[in-house]
Amino acid sequence: MPARFSLPQVHIGTLIAFLLTLAWIGVALPGSARAQDTEGGVPEFHCFLSPNELCDVFIGDTIEVHFEVDSTAVQFNGYELTLQYDPNLIDFVDIAEGPLMTNACGTRFQNVSFTDSTITYSHVILCNGVSIDGPGRLSSFQFVTLAESTGETEITIASDPDRLFVDAGLWVWPDHPTFPRQVVYLDGGLTHFYINDPLSSSVGEDGIDDEAGISAAEAAFGARLFVLPNPVSSADGRIDVAFSRPLPTSAYVELIAPDGRRALGPWTLDAGRTDLSLDIGAGAGRSLPAGTYFLRATSGEASLSKRIVVIP
Repeated sequence: MPARFSLPQVHIGTLIAFLLTLAWIGVALPGSARAQDTEGGVPEFHCFLSPNELCDVFIGDTIEVHFEVDSTAVQFNGYELTLQYDPNLIDFVDIAEGPLMTNACGTRFQNVSFTDSTITYSHVILCNGVSIDGPGRLSSFQFVTLAESTGETEITIASDPDRLFVDAGLWVWPDHPTFPRQVVYLDGGLTHFYINDPLSSSVGEDGIDDEAGISAAEAAFGARLFVLPNPVSSADGRIDVAFSRPLPTSAYVELIAPDGRRALGPWTLDAGRTDLSLDIGAGAGRSLPAGTYFLRATSGEASLSKRIVVIP
């Protein structure tokens, strides 16, 4: 299983009590201009997941989903976001803070908790007299699609919109005592995608899936390149390399380190074959440092690369 993001666990009620205390002592006091009221009353406060739809997702891929706000989101200093996903198809990997939070304040509170199908992430700036205005990215979430699991799925915002954003320790909602607003999820508050099997995709006569949005490098190579699993554990290190069609000529495969040098290989894939099993880890007496590598396949004058993330 992928290594999971970890922070000290704090009960949600403790977090809210903590934020109320900050509001009482004057941390993150309101300092932004009031949003323009919408017709009929309470102004809207927009947030969303980006992208709304992912294309060309295959088993073993790492995908990234961003939590963002637009320019209607003003005068807040934190949020508590719950994302829901199907654990039979994808697994959570990691969280990264977004620039809207990191640029606003050097001191930030973070906490994460899990159920079998949800992640709850609390994220608050702790600078006196500072609040946040959109637009921008608040955080990013990485998931990995599970081996042998295909199908249509979504990552969705599962939070109550009235219990999502915080303004100086008070929830951003229509009954806020000084600045009432209504949080609205744009585009349904979700990211939708379909997980494909790389070896069962429908391909044309040229061996390329015409609906997949292929790159120029894939078109020149005449096939698509897949690596499973990805990320891969350095303790295990066993990966399967697969092409979307048999190669007309032999190819050699090598693992390229972050500095651009060859880390392992080359291995040879004979003409007419579509797959190759490799051991790039401790099982073969090697110890690769964790990081981002590239698996490069070369056949004749054409080459094709696939990014691989190695985890401890």
